Amino acid sequence: KVSGMRREQTEELRAELHEASHASLHSSSRYEAASEQMDEFRQQRTRLEVRVARLKEQLRQEKLSRDSALSKLARQRARDAELRREADGEGLLLTHSSAE
Repeated sequence: KVSGMRREQTEELRAELHEASHASLHSSSRYEAASEQMDEFRQQRTRLEVRVARLKEQLRQEKLSRDSALSKLARQRARDAELRREADGEGLLLTHSSAE
């Protein structure tokens, strides 16, 4: 009777061990899959961060280029206005001189 109970307990323990081993293997497999997925997400995030940094730098360069062009245009317009004023002044002087 005692050996029968032990045999029964041993079989139950073996079955529990088998289920636990299977669950552990399944859990380990799921953990590895999740870990691989996290690695992929990290790599994707890194690629996106690099792309964002590149685009920010490109935007900064474009703004510098735009600001430089606007500054150059403003200087050119100021020179043109100054030349027109000088030309108008000379024209007035010539008109004034002729009138005398």
